[in-house]
Amino acid sequence: MSKQEVFERAHIKFPRAINLEKLEDLLSRIANNLSCDIPYEIKTNKIIYKRYRENLEDELLHIEVSGSINSEEAISESFMCGNPNGNYIFFNSLNFRSIPGNKSKQYRKETKDLWDKVREQVRFYFYQKRSKK
Repeated sequence: MSKQEVFERAHIKFPRAINLEKLEDLLSRIANNLSCDIPYEIKTNKIIYKRYRENLEDELLHIEVSGSINSEEAISESFMCGNPNGNYIFFNSLNFRSIPGNKSKQYRKETKDLWDKVREQVRFYFYQKRSKK
């Protein structure tokens, strides 16, 4: 497996961008269906406006979600959720930490299997959401 194939396997694109609430729903589904723990952190950047305004206004500028998926087989795999270009309050991917230049054989089989299982859960999640419309 080439370096590019490792990158593609470790980066899971969503069919469409989702908001934080739906991302948390997806992470819950992954944890439940794969019987794993997913500790994660949400970082936000906000601004509160008052200058030149009659009332206070606030705006969410950026959300960053990162964490790890802890399973018995793969121990712990770190991830970050990606944002679509120029839109920092929606998410369009779940990206496992892969080391640039590493080839597939340099990753444990359990790690690659976890990536594949998570990818399948993501596909199933979006398929179910589409079917319910």
